[in-house]
Amino acid sequence: MAQVLLVENDSVIAEIVADELALGGHMVDVARTGFQALSKLRTRRPDIVVLDSLPVCDASAFIELYREASGSDELPIIAMTANGPKRLPSGSLGTLWFTAAPFDIDDLTRVIDDALSRPSGTTRHVREDDESVTQII
Repeated sequence: MAQVLLVENDSVIAEIVADELALGGHMVDVARTGFQALSKLRTRRPDIVVLDSLPVCDASAFIELYREASGSDELPIIAMTANGPKRLPSGSLGTLWFTAAPFDIDDLTRVIDDALSRPSGTTRHVREDDESVTQII
């Protein structure tokens, strides 16, 4: 399926999510911090990044640093956040999804599959009746 970079600082949650995504056929690489993820992105390009709310390099900082360093906004990023898109950077973000935290693994898998099936730069709600999972540009 897809190569996923999972950015999660909680080792238990990282293991559970990585195992579930692997069962779904995804290859998962785990980074424990936003800075470790940025370092990994310098040498390899996953199909998608799943980014948890992080204590030091939060989703907003990670996205801005990645886009600045890479000069690209084509890598789909799923930000898992309890605060929703209001805390994410404004302006041209490329393909950025967010899902509410805490999350359901089935919902996360659905969002990953949906994000990977869409052309870069598309915008839509994943489900019109579900405000917890959104894609924004």
